[in-house]
Amino acid sequence: MSLLQQIGQSVGSFLASKRGVANGFAGTDANNHLLVSHLPTQVVTRDASGKIPPSDLPASLGVGMMHFSDDFDASAGVAPVSPSADNLGWVWRVTVPGTVLGVRYEIGDWLVSTGTGFVCHANGASDLGTTADFTAALNAAFLGTL
Repeated sequence: MSLLQQIGQSVGSFLASKRGVANGFAGTDANNHLLVSHLPTQVVTRDASGKIPPSDLPASLGVGMMHFSDDFDASAGVAPVSPSADNLGWVWRVTVPGTVLGVRYEIGDWLVSTGTGFVCHANGASDLGTTADFTAALNAAFLGTL
C-alpha cells in the first residue's frame, strides 16, 4: 500500500469515527444520506425579489424596530390608527399638512406610534427636544416591552 493510500485510509477512518457523535458530523444512513432528524423542520421561502417576506419572519425579530407604514394625509385631523401595542413603532410620513391631536404636522414630518400615543418627528426637529431625546423616548417605549 502506498503512502497516499495509507493517509487516505487514516483520514477515512478518522472521519468515520466522527460521524453521529457529539461535536462530530451529522449522522447518515446506509446510503450516506442525512438522517431526517438532521433536516430542517422549516423552509425559508423568498419572494420574487429574493427577499424573505416579513410575514415569514418571527414576530420577536420585529420587537423594538420601527416600521414604515404609509404616507399620511394630516389634513383630516385624524390619526391613521388608534395607538396600540400592535402598531408600536409604526411610522407614517406626512404628505399633506394638518393638525392631529393638537400637534401641527408639515410635509415630511413623521408620525410615530409609541403604542400608547404618538410623537412627531419634524423635518430635522422634534417636539421631544433633541434627536437624542427622541431616540431615548423611542428606545424606552420599545425596549420597555421586552
